[in-house]
Amino acid sequence: MGFVLATAFVMVRLNTIHAIMRTYSRMISCSFLAISLIALPYFLNPLNAALPLCLSIIFTLLFFSYQDKTAVGIVFLTFVVLSIASLIYIKILLLVPILWIIIATRMMAMSPRVFFASLLGIVTPYWFYAAYCLYADRIDTLTDHVTDIADFTNISDISTLSLSDIAIFVIVILLFFLGMTHFILTSHNDKIRTRMIFESFIITDIALLAFIILQPAEMECLVPMMAVGVSPLVAHYVTYTSSRLSNLSFLGMIIILILTTAYHLWTL
Repeated sequence: MGFVLATAFVMVRLNTIHAIMRTYSRMISCSFLAISLIALPYFLNPLNAALPLCLSIIFTLLFFSYQDKTAVGIVFLTFVVLSIASLIYIKILLLVPILWIIIATRMMAMSPRVFFASLLGIVTPYWFYAAYCLYADRIDTLTDHVTDIADFTNISDISTLSLSDIAIFVIVILLFFLGMTHFILTSHNDKIRTRMIFESFIITDIALLAFIILQPAEMECLVPMMAVGVSPLVAHYVTYTSSRLSNLSFLGMIIILILTTAYHLWTL
């Protein structure tokens, strides 16, 4: 609960600092709380719940680098947070190339200094963690943790998924495509910087979606992270649509939220 509330607070700050929504709205953090209820079983594990907190901090820091090829300090801190998150879940480091693409094509801030700052940010937490493992004579712990990043057994194996897992995945994906489609159709109403930010969310979510398809067993870690990028898209849809269809879809979202939350609480 603490991690979920902390992530919601960071999402509020993300929206406030970077003016993601063009009108005053707290819908981004509300959307995240709603998705966290839909995916409640995944957020019951504190380690899983810490991952979206780290990712929301990463986005908050990363967006400061917009059109600033000298943003070495910001990029360094961004990748330090990513590296710390990898101590919890090593495969989050697979997002490093995605973040490089975002920095180069959406933030337009890539430079040799920024690139090496990102590498240094990744290495720094492991420098201290390796020193601790050497001191405690637990170097095997470090090597086992790092080698887990290459563990890709059971590709696209859904046999281990429960009906609840499949339902959560379908709902989150539907919300993602609904929000993404609406944003693409109405992005001309937003500023260029805002478009770049939302496209960063979309790129990250597509990468996480591809990873879920390849490794369904990792869903409990990936869906909470995906919620960080889906929330602004859903918030954009809910806030800036007022047609009969969108009103009905919003009521549908509320009904799904209530039913899935009740089901999770009943089965706990």
